[in-house]
Amino acid sequence: MEAVKFKHTTSEYGLTFSCRSGMLFITLPSGRKLAYVKPKIGTNKFGGQCITYEGIGSTKKWERLDSYGPKFVENIVQATAHDILCYVMQTLSYCSIVMHIHDEVVIEADPSMSLDAVCEQMGRTPPWAKGLLLRADGYATPFYKKDQIFSAKRQTHLHLVVETENFISVYIKMRRPSPMDIRDGRPFSCPFGKEEPDMSISKYNSEGYLDPTAYDALSSIENEARALRAFRSIVYVCSPYAGDIEKNIAAARTYSRFAVEQGYIPIAPHLLFPQFLNDTDSKERELGLFFGNAIMSKCSEVWVFESHISSGMEAEVKRTKWKNYHLRYFTENLEEI
Repeated sequence: MEAVKFKHTTSEYGLTFSCRSGMLFITLPSGRKLAYVKPKIGTNKFGGQCITYEGIGSTKKWERLDSYGPKFVENIVQATAHDILCYVMQTLSYCSIVMHIHDEVVIEADPSMSLDAVCEQMGRTPPWAKGLLLRADGYATPFYKKDQIFSAKRQTHLHLVVETENFISVYIKMRRPSPMDIRDGRPFSCPFGKEEPDMSISKYNSEGYLDPTAYDALSSIENEARALRAFRSIVYVCSPYAGDIEKNIAAARTYSRFAVEQGYIPIAPHLLFPQFLNDTDSKERELGLFFGNAIMSKCSEVWVFESHISSGMEAEVKRTKWKNYHLRYFTENLEEI
């Protein structure tokens, strides 16, 4: 109300309200703006003060509309939820996202992809929403459907279903075998309530009796193999290159190895582009930075190493902040700051 009445900027709870050029702008925590055309202080049907603005009304015509506090709150909450979902989809850019429905993301994936890893990635708080607690839950299903918390447990296929909290849920479309299995050349069906979490290894022997020792041993072997092909986010490695090139290349390899050990896929452009681009040539150096920016847009996080920030690193950090990418800093000893 103050922004419209006195034409000045006010800030509250991470939101900024400003009125300029005939528009009311509400700047969200993400930096995105909601705009209302030609705002004025008016009178509502109850005789009280309200903010009015121009827009398309219920008659599908351009007219002056009135608004009130709860309606603005609704706009802000829905827009912020949208920004969080967009941030999540950006971090999952290398997943095959086939569609999204309100606060849900549907991913078509290989059975080896880890549902827990995707949920953990989706539950990360955007850098512009510090303090916001998020949690993502989901399930695997051979086809999309609305989540049914209890009924899905009795389906033929394995469904990992849990309730969704806050804004985001994730559904991963994965083909899973049926609990009906072939044991010793004949079909065998697990007793109800004893379906195996991993359908490729049975808890039961060929006679239909529980055999936990063999199951645990085989599960351990399969889990080790699965860990190598589990879902991994891609991170952009930002570290010095110019100067002592040999030392900096060795350091970049160490940082990349560190990212692998942390469960990520590292991309270090300064280990790749100097193989065919001349870093001493200003035009080719600019071209390399442009290539790096293109790759950065496909990464879920940007990791900056070492206390010394070179000019090239400074440009990368500036772009990361401008694009609202997730930025993390590490020392030369691989300790996060």
